[in-house]
Amino acid sequence: MGEQTLDPMNQTQGDTKEGYYIGRDIPKDSPNYDPDKLAGSNIWPKFTSKSTNSHDQLDEQKWKESMTQYHTLASAISFRLVQCLALAIGLDNEHYFDEKFDNPIATLRLLRYATTIPSCPEQGIYACGAHSDFGILTLLFTNHVPGLQIQMKKETLERIYLSNQDSKHDNGDLEQEHEQKHEPLSYFDEAKKKNPDHKQSQPQQPQPKLIWVDIPPPPLGTLIVNLGDMLERWTNGKFVSTVHRVLTCGTSERYSVPFFYEPNFDTVVTCLDVCCGEDNPPKYPPVTVGNYLLDKFQQSHKDFGLEEEEED
Repeated sequence: MGEQTLDPMNQTQGDTKEGYYIGRDIPKDSPNYDPDKLAGSNIWPKFTSKSTNSHDQLDEQKWKESMTQYHTLASAISFRLVQCLALAIGLDNEHYFDEKFDNPIATLRLLRYATTIPSCPEQGIYACGAHSDFGILTLLFTNHVPGLQIQMKKETLERIYLSNQDSKHDNGDLEQEHEQKHEPLSYFDEAKKKNPDHKQSQPQQPQPKLIWVDIPPPPLGTLIVNLGDMLERWTNGKFVSTVHRVLTCGTSERYSVPFFYEPNFDTVVTCLDVCCGEDNPPKYPPVTVGNYLLDKFQQSHKDFGLEEEEED
């Protein structure tokens, strides 16, 4: 809890969440085994329970099999999405990126958000600080408890709204309706009704023309897909990495399961030819996937470090 700080400029303490990481489980005798390149063996937990009820007993092997199966399926979905992205970018071959994902960095995180520490942006307390994901894409599965917000340009929100609604409101009406229907703290207001002692302050004001928008929990079995920094760099900003955060009210447990899918460690991400030109030069210098990820991990995790694994 509090080990990761994703928005140090605004956070006074680490994220009020705890998590467990599951990567590709690579045995030590594999030629792909290289912990320095984020390719190693998982450390699987040992379950203990004081309950004598057999229904409360967790089967370690079955849990490991379930997590491994989910990881495998999420990897397959992500790989196919990368192929779809290749076509959406404007490349003439959906397999353009395939060789860059033949040994991917794929990480599953099981997250639980604290119920005893309500988010309070004015005090720098966030369930998950504002950030963009580091890699190419993220698949997110959550329970029914809200809290996820994305940052959008006001004009983008208006354009989305007008494309799905009759154009009967002027801009003033639209802003008023947004405040009524998309107020980021609507969930907190409900919590206050149930808990009068709950002292949740208003969030800090976003940058001009930027709005925090609630993302309601999707129906069970539905995944949220988020795009990350590397895709923005590859496409020269044609596809934008989404800035997002999590605010919780401290009255209900929020669980989320993000799956981060990244290219091979040594892949060099440089602007694609179809995404730049004389009038649109590359905005970002080339970067190696592994170095970029390691830098981000070191910046956001206070205990992050690459240490040699102890011998069995």
